[in-house]
Amino acid sequence: MKKVPLIIILLLSLLNSSCVQIKFRSYIDKGNTKLKNGDYEGALKDYTKAINLNSTNIEAYESRIWVNENYIANFDAVLLDYNKIIELKPDDPEFYDKRANIKMHLFDFDGSIEDYTKAISLKPDYSEAYYDLAFVRGTNDDKIGAMNDYNKAIEPDPNSKYAYINRAYFYEYTDMNKAIDDFKMAIDLNKDSDKSFLADCYLGLGEAKAKLYNFKDGIEYYDKALLVNSENSNKYFDSKVYFKRGKAKSSLRDERGAILDFDKSLDLYSENNQESYYCRGLSKFKLGDKKGACIDIDKAANLKYNEAADWLKDHCK
Repeated sequence: MKKVPLIIILLLSLLNSSCVQIKFRSYIDKGNTKLKNGDYEGALKDYTKAINLNSTNIEAYESRIWVNENYIANFDAVLLDYNKIIELKPDDPEFYDKRANIKMHLFDFDGSIEDYTKAISLKPDYSEAYYDLAFVRGTNDDKIGAMNDYNKAIEPDPNSKYAYINRAYFYEYTDMNKAIDDFKMAIDLNKDSDKSFLADCYLGLGEAKAKLYNFKDGIEYYDKALLVNSENSNKYFDSKVYFKRGKAKSSLRDERGAILDFDKSLDLYSENNQESYYCRGLSKFKLGDKKGACIDIDKAANLKYNEAADWLKDHCK
């Protein structure tokens, strides 16, 4: 039997490798097209075929992660893919940070803390990992640890607007004035004029002012949040702001203005918006509309709002 020349073997090997790469790219492209067309299951199948052809290609795993995380909400599958990526790139802090975020979704707080800590050990100035870690500590009622991590998040990147807004959210549970200072700093650092981010800051400022019983200033910030967000199509955000502004107006005894805001909140988002029904009912009751109040608060009770059932027993017999 004649031996096949080595050069022929090498050429065949290169040809086979090239064919596999072409097929791999074809599956990725098909998956991307299906994703754009809303065929998420089809996209997943193509990305999986690509992975089966080349199980060391991180792009394919990231593509599958994108679909499972953002469209399917299959966080268990996302976690498995991040595990594989970390096997392939064990020294990349970004993937530990991302896996930690998924573990948070799965309520594995200890696991997320471990991954955030690993990310920071690989990149000591990793500001995002610090404030993610701070959020987990705050969730676990470790206020001192959370504050230390928020401060560390700002140290390597004092111009990070995200570090300040996240610390502001934490301060809303401990120190309203410091929360206000951080929201304002985040606004000053919003150099790219991200309107969604700016709207979040104004909402946070409105909430902080309202908690300090400065409802007039709170309403002004809620107005700014709605104005800035007017170019976006985030109806849930607007619904939330109208509800908050309605509560502030009610606190200032502007019940008619409050009802108008509760109306807008419910027009934008009525599903599970039990608190808007409840507060609108209270405002109607204060204006003497007992029938309207009972109807609204009965809706809140049907949506399992805790205080509604007792109120109905006392006022709507």
